[in-house]
Amino acid sequence: MKRTMIPALLILTLMTMSSISVAYADEAATGTTAEKSAENIKAEDNKESENVKAEDIKETESPKVDDAKKTETKETETKETEIKETEIIAGLVFIGPATDITLDQALTDALTSGASIKAAEIQKQADAANAKANAESLSNMNKTNKDENSSNTYSKSELDKVKKATDYYSTMADRNFEAARNAITYQVNDAYYSLLNAEEGVRIAKENVTLQKNLLALVNEKLSLGVASKQDVLNAEINLNNAQSALSTAEVSLAEKKIAFNNELGYEAMQQIRLTSKLELKNISELGVDTAVTEAVARRNELYTCAFNIYTAEKELNNYAAYPKSSAKYLTALNNYNSAQNSYNSKEDSIKKEVRINYANMLNRKVSAENAKLSAEKAKESYEIYLAKYKLGMATLDDVQQAQISYSEGQKTHAEAILSFNLAMITYELSATVGMSSTF
Repeated sequence: MKRTMIPALLILTLMTMSSISVAYADEAATGTTAEKSAENIKAEDNKESENVKAEDIKETESPKVDDAKKTETKETETKETEIKETEIIAGLVFIGPATDITLDQALTDALTSGASIKAAEIQKQADAANAKANAESLSNMNKTNKDENSSNTYSKSELDKVKKATDYYSTMADRNFEAARNAITYQVNDAYYSLLNAEEGVRIAKENVTLQKNLLALVNEKLSLGVASKQDVLNAEINLNNAQSALSTAEVSLAEKKIAFNNELGYEAMQQIRLTSKLELKNISELGVDTAVTEAVARRNELYTCAFNIYTAEKELNNYAAYPKSSAKYLTALNNYNSAQNSYNSKEDSIKKEVRINYANMLNRKVSAENAKLSAEKAKESYEIYLAKYKLGMATLDDVQQAQISYSEGQKTHAEAILSFNLAMITYELSATVGMSSTF
């Protein structure tokens, strides 16, 4: 016999009708659907009304409580922020909240309120007092010359010498102060970039630890599959320990640089600071070397002092011009004059050489920094290639570790090269000013 096939759509329709029938049968047993719905709607309306009243009462009672909670929350968030900004480095606690500081702000602070600038201001006052003493001596000498009852008189040469000394010491008070500011400018740049470099050193060391941990996990996985030896695991563990030791050393260096930076700027030694300028190459100086040499000869403190010494030696020689050329006093004065002249010439040659060497050094370190960046990038690429090969069994663990070490060292070399160039450029530019040292 042939079986009659019932269409699927017909079966689905019959099942749906059956369900509807059952539902209406249930409603018939408990009341009509319309009546049931009406009762439910009334009940829901009553509940909503009660809930609204309850919520209104809660809203009326709770504003003060909510405000108090918000205040407590803000205080808690502030405390948590301060705690987060308190940092422990190498066991030393640097207290927050952290102070954000740019390089320009660091220079401003150091040149206005730092310990070094205060010392420079005190020295400037001492230099000014020295100039005043010479001015008073000159005034007394002039009064003596005008006093008819005085038995002492001073020659024009002697008066000129004291007047020149007065001008010299007065000018040097400002020049030495400028040199002190230059020295502080260099020191702050050194401290700022050295701290950035130390922070970069810790970052690199932490990255190295992470890479070594990942490599150790990979070696253990290979060991479980029987494609790595126990010796490989031991080597990976040793390298991880070495990386952790290097991180500890880097953190000590960072703590040292933080304290040195705070001291340079006159902050509390353990103040937590956050540098916002980056460790990046500055634009190379636009000051041409020939211009720099000319500026240095005209402005350097050392040559200004040498010129003053020539003047005084010449005045002394003139005092003995009437003496026999073979006399001891004349010969001594002549020797002092020649010595002063020779000192000026030697210092001038030395400064010219210094400026030119500083210029060449700046260019060289610029090239070194750029090459260090390329080397670091290639070292990273090499490490990634060796790691991929090792995963496929096409390279040894030693290959990966050597590539990883090269990558880490490449990053550190690049950071050091940036620091070196930036300081070399500052040294070059400052060598074309009064310099960075006082002379008396």
